Amino acid sequence: MKKTLYTAFAIAFLGLAACSKSETKTETTEHTETTGHSEEHGDSEVKEVGTTEDGGKIYGEKITADNAIAVSELKTKMGDQEKMDVKIKGEIVEVCQNKGCWVTVKLPSGEDMRVKFGEDAFFVPKNSSGKQAVMEGTIEKEVISVDEQRHYLEDAGKPKEEIMAITTPDTTLSFNAKGIIVYN
Repeated sequence: MKKTLYTAFAIAFLGLAACSKSETKTETTEHTETTGHSEEHGDSEVKEVGTTEDGGKIYGEKITADNAIAVSELKTKMGDQEKMDVKIKGEIVEVCQNKGCWVTVKLPSGEDMRVKFGEDAFFVPKNSSGKQAVMEGTIEKEVISVDEQRHYLEDAGKPKEEIMAITTPDTTLSFNAKGIIVYN
């Protein structure tokens, strides 16, 4: 009798828990479908904050493409400065496949420059690779630790062998964007 009572209680509890999870999911889905401006990505949510006249989608702070310089002009513009505020335009090469919390753009040297969005302040769609973008924020020369380099490769879904091949810190340019426009 006790065993049957415990089993019935467990089934009822699991049923209630499953219902509350599906109700939460339904609310999120309804919000996403209603606004048409966000996509759910795990624990993060991509929120479009506006669009440009030429069809670009804005994420993070609302920015414009006015006065953006090409990535190819960045080295000249930066000169000997260690850090500067700038607006750049270039092609997105890679996107974090966990949350869309960073992208990379190709520098004229052939290196990829990582573009971060604050402390996960906003996210971009994970299918943004190959698209043109304008980013506004701060660029600086930065030393990237072995652990951080490996973390980025894991986020990008790279093979274990490639991840473990990283054994030394890397000095590179890093961009912290306050806003980004992604064009289709």
